[in-house]
Amino acid sequence: MKHCFEITILLLAALYARSARADGGTVLIAADREDYRITVLASPTPLRAGPIDISVLVQEHDTGRVVADATVEVVLRSSDANQRPLQALATSEAATNKLFRAALFNLPRPGRWELSTLVTVDGQRLTVDADVDAAAALPRFSDLWLWTGWPLMAIALFAAHQGLVYRSRRSRG
Repeated sequence: MKHCFEITILLLAALYARSARADGGTVLIAADREDYRITVLASPTPLRAGPIDISVLVQEHDTGRVVADATVEVVLRSSDANQRPLQALATSEAATNKLFRAALFNLPRPGRWELSTLVTVDGQRLTVDADVDAAAALPRFSDLWLWTGWPLMAIALFAAHQGLVYRSRRSRG
């Protein structure tokens, strides 16, 4: 019984984890621009409203060597004209894997987003664009208390019933 409880807690923690620090995820686009290969990845998979990680890897096209001195800016524009664009400088400090540049966002809503990645390297300004769809956010654990809490309520009622039965038998005998 103890192991079932521990496994349940681990599964719930995995299902409802809200942070998105992956430095990887799904490749959204890999494109050659000038002498460079730019790969843009997003996590979580599938992409959804809430915290997301956009990671960018910039490499020399011919050698595959990672370009460490590239400046990377990420801009997300919603298809909703009322939503202001989100932008952030992607840095190696925000990335778990220091070969990447990562930008962390909190997508306010699901829907179609235009992702623009602006890379500046050796005085050249390179752009890679992609359209991405973000699904609805996963429900928060607090929103699921009814679904996750009812088994605990049933167990508590059963335990209370058993306690009353035990007390009744004990007082008779």
